[in-house]
Amino acid sequence: LVRLVRGHVAAVLKYPRGREVPLDDTFRDLGFESLTAVELRNRIAGATGVDLQLTDVLNYPTVEELAEFLSDEVPENGSGGAATDESDSDSLVSLYLRGVEQGRPHDAMGLARMAGRLRESFGDSSDAAALVGISRLSVGSGGPALVCAVPPVSPITDAAYSFIAPAMQRPRDMWTMWPPGFTDGQPLPPDLPSLFEAQRRALDEHVGTGPLVLVGYSAGGWVARAFAEYLEERNRPADAVVLVDIYLPASDRNEVRGRFMQEQAGRQELFAGGKTGSMASQLGAMGRYVTLFDTWEPVPIRTPTLHLRAAESLPGLPAFTADEQFPTTLCARTVDLPGNHYTLLTEHAEAAAAALHDWLTELFGNH
Repeated sequence: LVRLVRGHVAAVLKYPRGREVPLDDTFRDLGFESLTAVELRNRIAGATGVDLQLTDVLNYPTVEELAEFLSDEVPENGSGGAATDESDSDSLVSLYLRGVEQGRPHDAMGLARMAGRLRESFGDSSDAAALVGISRLSVGSGGPALVCAVPPVSPITDAAYSFIAPAMQRPRDMWTMWPPGFTDGQPLPPDLPSLFEAQRRALDEHVGTGPLVLVGYSAGGWVARAFAEYLEERNRPADAVVLVDIYLPASDRNEVRGRFMQEQAGRQELFAGGKTGSMASQLGAMGRYVTLFDTWEPVPIRTPTLHLRAAESLPGLPAFTADEQFPTTLCARTVDLPGNHYTLLTEHAEAAAAALHDWLTELFGNH
């Protein structure tokens, strides 16, 4: 298994030969980030038949440790699952990817929006809370629960949060909150209040009603910030909000949305299937969420808000000021951290975790 893991690490990181991969260096030291970590997970899961999670790759972060973990997990006659064939040249997925590749992101997103409009919506009932996926990332030793809103985009993943949880200076209760509708056959929220009420009920059931910090990376920041507004309006505010390199939905009207869509399009095949829905289901769900947030503009809230901002812009994009990304008048503090939008929480997870730890200590003390 050491040889198998080493070989896949070499393939992902473009080493000429597997034996050149150091056995004791951590995957992060070798240069892994969220995309390559997921590719490694998928490769090893396909080769061994193990239902390997991204957190397993991070919890056993060297070739030897991961191989030892796999030795107890590999089934006698395991085999990887087959991906759904969505290669038809006229399928939603193919047309969407073609539009992105041809530099027509508005048309591509238009397809996703239309697919989202045609999807079923859930009603205003307690059953809707069951559609919100709440998963624990780490167990802490007191203090507020950190609930991380998974970005409602395709391909959907909580990979970035999986990197920052183990980098925290002390263990904290961290959860991910998955948006409804990204699993095949799941209905979508008809409007934002319905989404937020379902999330509130799901958090009450799974996390409890204690101190709460909402965390939102990228488009997950839309969800976290708007949810905080909803909770304030109902007189049960969150205790803090942490936004991580958030661009407002209005960025749809400039080159930012197109650049992000190009980046995400290259990741589709890595994330589709498994515990999430098919690529077509995910695109339709993304289209619905983008439409729901079209008219949302953040308003001032009393809840303390921090914006952790990537100091580097993505290649091909101009540098944006903090106010252009997320108005500083709407958050208590903006902290610039090393890395760009995709490396802030992966290659530079320690710096992001330190800034988050300092903010939480300032607000809540050493609890």
